[in-house]
Amino acid sequence: MEGIHISDDIAENIRKANGPDIARHILEAYVMQAYQRRELGTAQLRRLLGFETRYEFEDFLAVHNVPRNYTLADLEHDRETARLLGLFYTLQQSFSQVQVYTFCADSQ
Repeated sequence: MEGIHISDDIAENIRKANGPDIARHILEAYVMQAYQRRELGTAQLRRLLGFETRYEFEDFLAVHNVPRNYTLADLEHDRETARLLGLFYTLQQSFSQVQVYTFCADSQ
């Protein structure tokens, strides 16, 4: 694998803006872009960053304000999976047992 060359003046500006580890900064920028474009899967991107768990990767995305790739189709798939596992019924049943109270302020 071949490295990239960054001229000293540009490297110094990158260090001033982002800290001394230019390679890490470039890697993180690539991971955020690849995630948003869905170029690689989250497991591969997590491994690129050296994270052990998906939670570390989720935290990374949150810290960098990266919107999640979660579509309506993803939601529908998750709902169907929950239904097949019997989880949707349990949630529906739980919600039907919750009592809702409305509080009105007196206008005195």
